Amino acid sequence: MWDKAGKDCAKKGVNNKVDTGMLKADISVEAQSATEGSILQVYETWSRLRNTYEALASGTMTNAGLSGSSIAAWYMTAGSEKLLVIHNVASSSKDVSVADDLSRPVAVLGSAAVKDGVLRLAANSSVVFQL
Repeated sequence: MWDKAGKDCAKKGVNNKVDTGMLKADISVEAQSATEGSILQVYETWSRLRNTYEALASGTMTNAGLSGSSIAAWYMTAGSEKLLVIHNVASSSKDVSVADDLSRPVAVLGSAAVKDGVLRLAANSSVVFQL
């Protein structure tokens, strides 16, 4: 469903393949474009990020060595470009001690704050730092 009114629905492509009853106005591209944090905006943000940084698009992934419950962290490197990707998949905020320079965040999904070398990631949040 491309617009809230359903006038521009991709019905030809979904007939007999998808329950068209699930195509509601709040999941339309029009609604998702206007809603901060919508799944469409998340995909657009992360796609732009991947297209901007070669390290994310085609770089080498290495473990960042950051231990902690519900934390996933790795480096992405291509040539001289290096990024640190950190995800908190927990339903509560987590503090992560990081030795790298965290002064250049390039993307945040959710909430992240750095103080004295400690990164506080809100529940279900992600951040990417350029190193």
